[in-house]
Amino acid sequence: MSTSTLTWDEVVYVVRRFLGPEDSVAKGDELLVFPNLQWLRVDRAVLRRGADLYRTLPMRPRDAIHAGAALEAGESEILSEDRVFDRVPGLERVWPPP
Repeated sequence: MSTSTLTWDEVVYVVRRFLGPEDSVAKGDELLVFPNLQWLRVDRAVLRRGADLYRTLPMRPRDAIHAGAALEAGESEILSEDRVFDRVPGLERVWPPP
């Protein structure tokens, strides 16, 4: 199982917004030690792939980066409730989680 490094930012931000800074820090720490989770770097190749997707599909920039990271890592599935990933060539959206 893998995820883009952007996931940490998104989770911590949302938890902080709804539950406060202390819970946010705790959830961020938990996420960093999540078992069997590979963190995908967001580098220039990922950003180029994401930019290509963003240019051609109606999607948010962060979603394009997540998709770009998955594709660059050779992933064929993406776990998300966001239907925009149904349009990304080379990715199959999985929801609900197995």
